Amino acid sequence: MNDGTANVYALSQVGLPEEGLDCDMAPIAIEGGTVFTVGGFIGDMPSVPTSETAKQPTVLLSGLDIVKDEPVGIYDASGKLLDTVIIPFSMRRSASLVSSPAFKLGGTYTVKTKGLEKTFTLNEPFTAVR
Repeated sequence: MNDGTANVYALSQVGLPEEGLDCDMAPIAIEGGTVFTVGGFIGDMPSVPTSETAKQPTVLLSGLDIVKDEPVGIYDASGKLLDTVIIPFSMRRSASLVSSPAFKLGGTYTVKTKGLEKTFTLNEPFTAVR
């Protein structure tokens, strides 16, 4: 069944200043589907959506340590697994854009990597977590 949504997994092993989705600091529009990116982090102005262009709640997670071939899990507040991504390379202090049709404004979610957890609440259509 095709419900019109897509899954986008964009990975960049290059590191700084390249991001998983890199559009030279122009805002990205995320309107639905699952999005998970991994790449380098360039500071306060990466290529991300704005609260206006994020039609689906989206988070920028800074400082994730990615371990090659280890699962990265996205969980809701009840501990339900929403998605798992296996990254084929290691990267320290990566930046990741994460969006899911399961994300709701006001909801709390956790991304877990080997040895690191980041929990966040989506209070805005676009949220940055450092």
